[in-house]
Amino acid sequence: FCMRPHLLLQAALSAALSSPLSGCWSRCDAVTRLASPALFRTPSVRLAVAAEGTPPPAPLTLSKVAELVEATFVRACMDAARGDVTTLKLFIASAVGGYRLGVPLPALGSAVAACEAEHSTAGRPLLPEEAELRTLWLSLVYLTLEAEGEAAPPGGRGGGGGGGGGGA
Repeated sequence: FCMRPHLLLQAALSAALSSPLSGCWSRCDAVTRLASPALFRTPSVRLAVAAEGTPPPAPLTLSKVAELVEATFVRACMDAARGDVTTLKLFIASAVGGYRLGVPLPALGSAVAACEAEHSTAGRPLLPEEAELRTLWLSLVYLTLEAEGEAAPPGGRGGGGGGGGGGA
């Protein structure tokens, strides 16, 4: 996988947290954002989309966050090996969504492992070291958000301890 994943993760996390995309995470449908991230960068477009009478997006759920984390992890590793951190930003944004929902890290890890067992983006079960790397990346996102003073919403604590994400 990546020679220096912690440096790439740190750079991508900084970019993802300052991204306009991370600000609208809980208000927008995740699938729409992934398909067209530029659509939500300007307020006028956001208002135009709402004005057209489109139904409000489905609320972000643990299963949707787990699906996004699972779908972006392997691709983020492959892209980061080439120096492209775009997919890593999507992985981070997915983890931020879980944190902002108040999902404890072990619960997110378990949900991702269950999602992976159902339909693995890698096309195979992850190796133990790959699952460990995914858990490390999720932990780094949660720890960074806690260190920056971002409070998890009421109803759940974002951090909630380590672990989670094993999955074979």
